[in-house]
Amino acid sequence: MRLLLDENVDARLQAHLIAEGHDVTHVIRDYTRSLADANILSIAVREQRVLVTNDRDFGSIVFRENQAHSGVIYMRLRNQAFVNVRDRVAAAIALEPDEGQMFLVVTDRRIRTAGQVA
Repeated sequence: MRLLLDENVDARLQAHLIAEGHDVTHVIRDYTRSLADANILSIAVREQRVLVTNDRDFGSIVFRENQAHSGVIYMRLRNQAFVNVRDRVAAAIALEPDEGQMFLVVTDRRIRTAGQVA
C-alpha cells in the first residue's frame, strides 16, 4: 500500500512499514516541513497515498470542506507506545482504506468508518 505519514507520526513507523513491503513517505523526511494540512492532503491525493495522522483537523477538512482524499487513517490512541501504534496501523491497513477513499478512526480498541466497527 502507498502511505504518507503526517509529521506527527513516529518516524520509526516508516522503516517498519517499508520493511513490510509498503511504499511509505513521511512529511518530515520527504517533503517541506510545516505544510498546511490541506497541502498534505493534496500531496496524498496526487501521489495516491493513504494519509496516516494523529491530527483531528483532517476530519474537518474531509467532511466539512469536502476536500478529496485517497484514504485517511486517523489515529486516536491513548497508548502511544510504538508497538501499539505499529499494530493498530497494521490492523487499519488490513481494511484497505484506499478502497472507496475510506476515512478510518483508529482507537486502542476499535477501528470505525462510516458508522461501522472492525
